[in-house]
Amino acid sequence: MKLFFDLDGILFHTLPCEIAAVGQLFATLHLPPPDEERIRQQIGRTTDIFLRALLPSQIAPESVRERFRAAERRAIREQGTLFPGVPDLLAALAAQGQELILLSNGSPDYLNLVLDATGIASYFQTRYSAGAYSSKAELLRHILIPGEAAVVIGDTASDLEAAAKNQLPFICAAYGFGDAETLAAATFCARDAAEIAALVTQLDVFFRLKRRLFTPGKRIIGINGVDTSGKTIFSERFARFLEITGLKTAVLHLDDFHNPAEVRRQGENEVDAYYQHAFDYEKICREILAPLQRDGRLDRDVMCLSLDTDRYEVRRHFSLDAETVLLIEGVLLFREPLAAYLDGRIYLQISFEEVLRRAAVRDVPKYGQAILTRYVEKYLPVQKRYLAECDPLRQSDVVLDHEDWRFPKILRI
Repeated sequence: MKLFFDLDGILFHTLPCEIAAVGQLFATLHLPPPDEERIRQQIGRTTDIFLRALLPSQIAPESVRERFRAAERRAIREQGTLFPGVPDLLAALAAQGQELILLSNGSPDYLNLVLDATGIASYFQTRYSAGAYSSKAELLRHILIPGEAAVVIGDTASDLEAAAKNQLPFICAAYGFGDAETLAAATFCARDAAEIAALVTQLDVFFRLKRRLFTPGKRIIGINGVDTSGKTIFSERFARFLEITGLKTAVLHLDDFHNPAEVRRQGENEVDAYYQHAFDYEKICREILAPLQRDGRLDRDVMCLSLDTDRYEVRRHFSLDAETVLLIEGVLLFREPLAAYLDGRIYLQISFEEVLRRAAVRDVPKYGQAILTRYVEKYLPVQKRYLAECDPLRQSDVVLDHEDWRFPKILRI
């Protein structure tokens, strides 16, 4: 996979050097330097735009450009530093076989200087400066091979635009120089360099799943796993990725289709009752899957059960046209009659020890310590029965090791 990195604010801790260079320039002009925030807001722009935003209007950027660049070069050589964790991040990505590419608004001389001064030049054999193009988006369009797996990693609006206009996922470095709007529009946000590594791993898996599962005629994908395996988060992230990369996507949560309590209690014991009657598979097929299969599209409201009130008062709207793919996520999913409608199946595998660990973190604060007893006496026996009777791993097109959901591993595809 190709990883297009911006430099300033993601890898290089630019601000200290720019403050020093601006301070030296303004001292030669006998002017008070601008405050730190004004300088920060201009980082990532070309030199002339950067200077025009900071200098008094009567001073042309061209007249002081070389003085500023000399001060900047000196500052980079003397005090240039990377953000914490960047060397480890680059080493880990290179070891995975990812192709690291620099994509920056900086001049080629600036890029080479920073990479050499910070000791990371060897990771970026390919370097692009957007100066000769109208934007990073245009440059990226020229160098991309259609359909190849690629990710843009940056922190500003120009990085976001480059990703969006080329239908690529965008990882935004929340520690960089971007604004709230850029952070909100990103595919994913990373709080530090280590989190970038995790997000790259997830996106690498998503690209492989997209190639494997979404062949012509396949549009309904089931995502299964035991309790707490991460199905909901995985589905939401996978759906966001698919949308960004050009596939209309809808998500159906099996939890929205519980049967009423009176039905769920039917059975010789709690395990049997839950296994046989927890979910209304027939309703999903009758109201959603059968009409979608018959007509090729769907646009309707479906009333779902509220577990809090045990009444059908939750309205879910499903709008799918002929191009929309549907992700269905939930436990006990690969069972008839629902399973017959699935075109592809993903299974998220975790150990039962991990189930209890996650339940302690997620559910105990809300339901109290007794919930762990419910897992041991009810939920885990249900899952073991499902695994034995339905063998969802064998049914699946893809099995992911989700023990550490941040770094999923493909066990079988």
